Amino acid sequence: MYRHESRCILDALRPGQPIAHHIGSTAIPICFAKPIIDILIEADNLSLVDACNPMMQQLGYQIMGEYGISNRRYFRKNSDTGDRLYHVHVFAKGDPSIERHLVFRDFLIQHPTWAEKYSDLKRELATAHPNSSRHYTEAKTELVMLIDKLASKWKEMQN
Repeated sequence: MYRHESRCILDALRPGQPIAHHIGSTAIPICFAKPIIDILIEADNLSLVDACNPMMQQLGYQIMGEYGISNRRYFRKNSDTGDRLYHVHVFAKGDPSIERHLVFRDFLIQHPTWAEKYSDLKRELATAHPNSSRHYTEAKTELVMLIDKLASKWKEMQN
């Protein structure tokens, strides 16, 4: 699903010379994941992305603007039955958020014990907060921040 959808998005955002990355829990093989695919797009220029909003709407995406994160463009897409399918996060090439998301993903892929800890927490929180994505997200923030730090140190050691 990621490959197909990312190709459609890349075509829609073509003027911005975009690059797509699969992020989030569905990109981590052993991780529990809600059935929502997160896609990170690197674009040359966010103004070019904004100009492509009509094409994203044609693909069925809601245009959400920054949606709480500066220098990001956020899009979301639901199924015909209203279930969320995709989250698309677009940043300008070179934005530090890109590296953070990719290193987080790569760290968890390379460190299954941490991926299992993250997965177990996500499963627990999905049960505890089935109708509140805000509470679910807030409750996993502490572990996400810890993994971010570990991932950053791991990345530094790789260089």
